[in-house]
Amino acid sequence: MAIDPTNLTAYQDAMQALYNLLNQSYNAATSLDAEVAINDLADSVSGILTELNQDGIAQNTAQLQALQPNVNAVNASITAAKAQLSTWVKDVGIAGQVAGVMDKAVQLAGTIFAA
Repeated sequence: MAIDPTNLTAYQDAMQALYNLLNQSYNAATSLDAEVAINDLADSVSGILTELNQDGIAQNTAQLQALQPNVNAVNASITAAKAQLSTWVKDVGIAGQVAGVMDKAVQLAGTIFAA
């Protein structure tokens, strides 16, 4: 498995933006079920951010390799959630912002964690 930490900071920034937008979209949720789904996804993103915020992770290939399965799982959740955004969030502007950041985060993850 090849790890390229070149875009790690950009990925971390995208995940932080996604986390922030998910918290914002929680207030625009269409239902309690949508709130729960948004909160669950925000928790998953937060878990990745916690890992990424470790000192020296960019220089620690072993830590990055260990993080890859979690990143893959969160990417799958992000991709599945993107299809549900229009039913979860009543504010179209926020939903559009979230979708854009979701795409960016998944794309950047692919540049770092290549198979």
